[in-house]
Amino acid sequence: MTLDEFRIAASNDFAFYAENCLQIKHKATATIQPFKVNDAQRIVLADRELQLQERGYVRQIILKGRQQGVSTLIGGIGYRKVTCNKGVSAFILTHLSDATDTIFEMVKRFQDYCPPQMVPTLTGDSGRKLTFGNKDSGYRVGTAGSKAVGRSSNIQFFHGSEVAFWPHAADHAAGVMNAMLSEGVDTENYLESTANGMGNYFHTQWQAAVSGQSLFKPIFIPWFLQPEYMTSTLPEEWERSPEEENLVVNFNLRDSQLAWRRNKIVELSGNGIDGSRLFMQEYPCYASEAFQMTGEAGLILPEDVLKARKISSVSSIGPRIMGIDPSLGGDRFAIALRQGRVLEDLRYKRGDDVKTFGQRVTFCINSINELQPDVVFIDMGYGADLVDRLRELTRVDIRCIAFGGAAIKDEYYINKRAEMYGEFNNWLTKDNEQVQIIDSDELQADLCATLYTTDSNGRLQLLPKAVIKTKLGFSPDLSDAVVLTFAEPVVNFSGGRKTSRPKIHGNT
Repeated sequence: MTLDEFRIAASNDFAFYAENCLQIKHKATATIQPFKVNDAQRIVLADRELQLQERGYVRQIILKGRQQGVSTLIGGIGYRKVTCNKGVSAFILTHLSDATDTIFEMVKRFQDYCPPQMVPTLTGDSGRKLTFGNKDSGYRVGTAGSKAVGRSSNIQFFHGSEVAFWPHAADHAAGVMNAMLSEGVDTENYLESTANGMGNYFHTQWQAAVSGQSLFKPIFIPWFLQPEYMTSTLPEEWERSPEEENLVVNFNLRDSQLAWRRNKIVELSGNGIDGSRLFMQEYPCYASEAFQMTGEAGLILPEDVLKARKISSVSSIGPRIMGIDPSLGGDRFAIALRQGRVLEDLRYKRGDDVKTFGQRVTFCINSINELQPDVVFIDMGYGADLVDRLRELTRVDIRCIAFGGAAIKDEYYINKRAEMYGEFNNWLTKDNEQVQIIDSDELQADLCATLYTTDSNGRLQLLPKAVIKTKLGFSPDLSDAVVLTFAEPVVNFSGGRKTSRPKIHGNT
C-alpha cells in the first residue's frame, strides 16, 4: 500500500486508522498496543458515520457502563480530526482533575506513537493543550469546575466526559454550545456518561434526545458487549437464580457473564450499599435501568416493565380502552390504547402540534377514528373542554377522570391517581398471566418514575406529578395515559373486570 493509499484508507475508515496509527494502554495489562475498535465502540462509530452522511455534523449523547472504551474512541476521533484537517479546535471536558490528566496522557500517547507521516508539526505542548501550527489546529483538555470553563470560540469538536457528574453541567454545556454552531457543518459534539440518578443535566438531555426534542441522538451501550466481562470458570455447583434466568431470556446472557455479574455485585456491596442496584447504574442492561439509582424505589419495577416489553404473543381480547392525558403544548399530549392484556398503541404530540384547542381535538378525533376504542378516559385537568367537544363529534363513550378524585377501592388507595397506577401494577405483575406493552425506553422511564408513600392506614399515595417532574426532570405523561385505561371497570365479554388488592413493595 502506498502512502497516499494508506492516508485515504485512514481517512475513510476510523477502525483502520486506529489500528494502524494509534496506540493505547491496555487497561488490564498496562501494555502499549494498537487501538483495535471493540463492539461497543462500533455502535458509536456507526451512528457517527450515519450522521455525517445524513446531516453533515454529529451530535451524540451516549449512556454506557464502566470502562467500555467510549472515551478512548472519542479521543481518537478528535485526535484524527485535529491532526488530519486544518483549522480544527478540539476541547475535552471531564468531571475530575485525575480524569483530565488521564485523557490528556492518552492524547499525548496518540501523538508519541503515531507514524511520522501521519503527524503534523507540533508547535505547542503546554499544560493540557497541544497545538499544531502548520494546521492551525489544537487539542485542549479541561476539568469541570468553575462555571466559566468551556467557554471558547470556534470549537469544531467537543467531548464531554462523565457529564452526569459535572458540578455545573448546564453552565458548562451552555458555554460549549455558544462556542459551536448548533448545526455547523463537520462539527462534532459528544456527551457521554455513566448514569448518576435522575433529574440532573445528563438525564434531562437523555430524555430530550430519546423523545426527539434535541439535535442529539441517544446511544445506549449495554455492559454485556464487553468480552472481558465474563469469568473463565464457573463456581462449583453453579445454578442460576430466577433473576439470572430472566437475564438469559431477555438478553441471551451466558453463564460466564452471569458469574462475572454476580461477583461484581458482591464487590459493589457493603457499608449499606445495595450492590444489585448499584450494578444497574454502573453496568446497565438497558437505558432506563441505568437511571433507577435515585435513592427511592418506584412502585413499578423496571424488571417487570422489561418483561412485558419483550412479550409479543399475547392475544387482544376484551373492550378497547383509550386513555388520554392532555397538555396545552408544554408537556407531552399522550394517547394510549389497551385491549385486555395488551397495550396496543401509544402516541403523543407536544409543542406547537397541540398548542391550539383545534389541534388537540383533531389529534384526539384522528386517534379515535383510527384505533376504534369502546370507551375513552380523559384526565379532566386539561381535558374537561375536550370531553364536551368529543362527545359532540363522536358516539364513543367519553368519560372525564379526576386524578385527585376518590378511588373506587378507597381502602387501598388514597385517590384515583394512586388507584390507576396500583391497578396497572397489579395487571403488570399478576402471576401466570403474561401481558404485553409497547417496547419503549421512554415509556419505561415514565412508568418507573412512580415515587410513592403510604398513609397511616397503608393506602398507596403517589408523589404529585409536579414533584416528580422537579425531582426527576420530566413529567410522566406517557404512563398517565396508559394507566388511564384502568380508570374504571369496563363491562367486557366475560362479565366484568376482576379486582384485587394492589401490589406494593413490602406487602405480604
